[in-house]
Amino acid sequence: MLSGVIGNGLQIDASVDALIASSDPDSAQGQSQAIFGRSDAVLIGLLGHEPLNADDFAAIRAVARALDDSPLIDRSSDITRVSLPAADADALDVSSVYSRVRDDPGAATQLARELAANPVLRGQLISAGGDAATIVVTPATASVDATALRRLAQSTLDAGGWNERLAIAITGPPVLKQAAAGVLVADLKRLLPLMFAVMLGLLAVAFVHWAAVLWPALVLCTALLWTLAAMAGLGIPLNLVTVVTPPLVITLGLAYAMHYLSAHLDLGTAAAALTEQARAFRLTTLTTVVGLLALLSNPLPAVQQFALSAAIGVVCAVGATLLILPGLLTVAGPRRGMPDAFERRLQALGGWLGQVVISHRQLIIGAAVLVLVGMLLATSRVHTGTDILSGLPDTSPLRDDFKTLNARFDGANRFGVLIDGYTADALLQRAHIDAIADLQQQLAELPGVGTASSFLDTARVVNRSLRGDVALPSSSTLKQLIVFAAPGEIYDQVDPQFQRALLILTTTLTDTAALSDLLTDIEALTSELPGSLQASTVGGSVELAQTISRLAQGQGVSLGIAMVAIFVVLCVVFASVRVGALTMLPNLLPVAIYFGLLGLAGIPLGPTTSLVACIVLGIAVDDTLHYLLRFNHIARAAADEQHAAQAAIQAVIRPITLTTLALCLGFLTLSGSALAEQARFGLLAALTLALAWVSDLVLTPALGARAGMITLWDVIKLDLGRAPQDSIPLLRDLSTRQARIFALLSDLHTVPAGTRVLSQGESGDEVFVVIDGTLQVSSVDAGQRIEIAQLTRGATIGEVGLFGLKRTADVDAQTDARLLRFTPEDLDVIQRRYPRIAARVYQNLNRIQAERRAAS
Repeated sequence: MLSGVIGNGLQIDASVDALIASSDPDSAQGQSQAIFGRSDAVLIGLLGHEPLNADDFAAIRAVARALDDSPLIDRSSDITRVSLPAADADALDVSSVYSRVRDDPGAATQLARELAANPVLRGQLISAGGDAATIVVTPATASVDATALRRLAQSTLDAGGWNERLAIAITGPPVLKQAAAGVLVADLKRLLPLMFAVMLGLLAVAFVHWAAVLWPALVLCTALLWTLAAMAGLGIPLNLVTVVTPPLVITLGLAYAMHYLSAHLDLGTAAAALTEQARAFRLTTLTTVVGLLALLSNPLPAVQQFALSAAIGVVCAVGATLLILPGLLTVAGPRRGMPDAFERRLQALGGWLGQVVISHRQLIIGAAVLVLVGMLLATSRVHTGTDILSGLPDTSPLRDDFKTLNARFDGANRFGVLIDGYTADALLQRAHIDAIADLQQQLAELPGVGTASSFLDTARVVNRSLRGDVALPSSSTLKQLIVFAAPGEIYDQVDPQFQRALLILTTTLTDTAALSDLLTDIEALTSELPGSLQASTVGGSVELAQTISRLAQGQGVSLGIAMVAIFVVLCVVFASVRVGALTMLPNLLPVAIYFGLLGLAGIPLGPTTSLVACIVLGIAVDDTLHYLLRFNHIARAAADEQHAAQAAIQAVIRPITLTTLALCLGFLTLSGSALAEQARFGLLAALTLALAWVSDLVLTPALGARAGMITLWDVIKLDLGRAPQDSIPLLRDLSTRQARIFALLSDLHTVPAGTRVLSQGESGDEVFVVIDGTLQVSSVDAGQRIEIAQLTRGATIGEVGLFGLKRTADVDAQTDARLLRFTPEDLDVIQRRYPRIAARVYQNLNRIQAERRAAS
């Protein structure tokens, strides 16, 4: 399945370039690329154990020629082709290194030492010890198979008998990109089937029925295919971050399928299950998508692509569940839930948790607040970072090759410092020459810098060869030396107008956190240049380090957007800012613990670990909503919020536990990834989701036990008749929404005809408002029943009970009637949550009382 989709348009981009924003053409990075080109070279190292001899030079030349003849390679350069001018009494010698070795083989080793001392070549084409050389090749395509290059180079060494003296090591962005792409595809092909097997195994254990396994599997396959097709259509590649999308779709798809399957088993029909789950699915889809789309504010392009692809995947998973699963379960499906023993254990756990929540509500809330504060303090220790080799597994030979070349050539990681003089020949001014020379020397002395070279090194070498002078010549002489005697490669470091120059640095550092520290030191040095010169660091590793260093800020913005957006959704859903805030706390706690653990454990915030918070926040709120919606339904039916809290835990513990288990197992599967970043992401996501499960089943009920929750749908669906604020005096001057909120926090119920609502002489503090129907007011005097009045819509009865007085008459329903009943406790809740509504109701009660006193 995966191979077919990839083959039909889904692209693979496993390079670190996927983590870097495209350079602005007007930026230093863009200008550097335009003038000097962007390095996409492959380094093929030929490594010996002693300074190169004539045979070694011959081997290097043979391998370079074989590479030139290969269709994989566009062009190459190596130490044997270098031509450095040397003057004698009669002429200027511009012969190549190989010509000199051929003419005098015995002097080859001494020549290797001289070349290693040359600042232009050392660390570039020859090692500092003169015992290794690199062939720098430009591949014909954006990526190239390192295995093919290694095979070609090795066969050449074998044919010439040089294989015992020289070993091969290969590195460079194109081969690393190709290798990482292969690892990504291999990971997906290995882990996705494993994830499917784990998910289906969980379904089999939970429901013990073939249809409960097969039908969700079809749903997951459909959702995954829809998502991958959408990614291909939108041009979103699979890269080091978006590779998380397929596993996320599978795990979330299974969670949605399990929620629906549980509802289907509980209610017995597809229609009933759809009716119950549709509202929860709409809400959970919205909150999950909001959490994911908040990542669009992240500075990493790959994270932005993940945000879009994952949001599409969530919609596909929900759509496949609601469109396909009900019909399949209707055709054939289980008729009972999970095994009785498992069900009993879950129900027992739910009952115990309910008792703990009711008995220790304040303690639970207090402990949660303390943990939240402590973990928020620990987040100050979180740092960002990733490794430029993060796309390769620890066992990759290319990782070893990189480390080898990194050590032998004082750094295989290369970047530059672009110096702009703004005008032609600006860099030839004596003051500028001296400033650049001083900067180069200071850069070479920085910890972490292997070599630092510039066009001035070539100028020195040429000046010494032609004039025997090691010092930099005057401006006019320097220009003549470069234009007429320097090799053409010098224009890789200075433009022909002598307006811009590129200082090339090598470093052994691969971690972006260490690179960021080095860049800070470099910026401090470049800030001391004359004001007429402007310096900027450039290069792929520089861009990556700068982007990753902005990750913490981007994480804060993304998480802030997600929190605010989800909070607004919750406030609207529950028609209360207070309830929205209470609902957010159980979901913020696991996220805060996640960041706190990163800080305490010293785990860096990288491209994939930066996804966890928004993903978990979007997912965790799903279970919170499932609980609160069930709690709201039970609380309204039982009129007892504490009982409802315990009953709701027992009602949702099965689907919440199963879906959390599915999500954790799905993400734990990623811990088997060959890529360290993906493995770490899987472990951290699973841990945080497990914490969210505890929070949802303990903290959420503790917070919601006395919240008096209502939902937007309750407000919309409640029927109080036309313009209740105009026809019901108690609701006067309230908006329709406020009137409905008051009714929802009270008790709206129907009484059949003939029901006695109030009895004369009884005590009671309940107040009733007639919404529909007719009530008869009567009393008994001297054994005779006297009819006093008929009450219709808008009438308020029983309000004297609020003041401790006994009922003064009997009130009976003449017809079926809808009555709004409330007590002083209800008024207290309304006053706490909606003080404006409560103030208006109290005012209207006083007005009703005053009017009755005036009429009596």
